[in-house]
Amino acid sequence: MLSFKKYCLGRCNSLSEKALLTEINTILRELGINYYYMVNDSTPITYPYVVGEYHEIGYSYEDNATIGEMLLNAWTRGTESDLIDIKDLVKNSFKNYQTVVSEDNKKTAIAINYIGKSARYTGEEDLKRIEIRLETKYWESD
Repeated sequence: MLSFKKYCLGRCNSLSEKALLTEINTILRELGINYYYMVNDSTPITYPYVVGEYHEIGYSYEDNATIGEMLLNAWTRGTESDLIDIKDLVKNSFKNYQTVVSEDNKKTAIAINYIGKSARYTGEEDLKRIEIRLETKYWESD
C-alpha cells in the first residue's frame, strides 16, 4: 500500500496542508474506512474503499485562511447501502470539525465541514460510486 506520508512527500505545498491531509487520513482510518489518498494501489482490491483528492480553491486575505475541498470517492461492488454507511460516518465526523495541531513549533488551525454527496455512474452494473465533498480551511501560525 502506498502510504499517505510517502505520497504527500514533495507533493503537499506546506506543513499546514500536510497537517490537514494527515488529520483527514487519521480520522477516516480510525472510523474503520478503507481509505487511500489519490490512488488505491492495494492488491487485491478490497471493497468498499474510499479514495481522496484534495483541491486548494483559494485564500482569504480577510482571515488568512487557505480554503479547499476534499473529494472522497467511495466505491463498492456490494450494495449502495455500504456507501451510505460510509457517507453517514463521514458526515457525522465532519460536522463543524475543528482542531489545532502542532509540528516543528508551528501551529495549524483546521476546520472541516461535510458539504454533501452525489451518486456517480461507473459504467459497470455491479460497481457503485458516490462522491462525498468536504469543505476545508486551515490557518498557519508564523
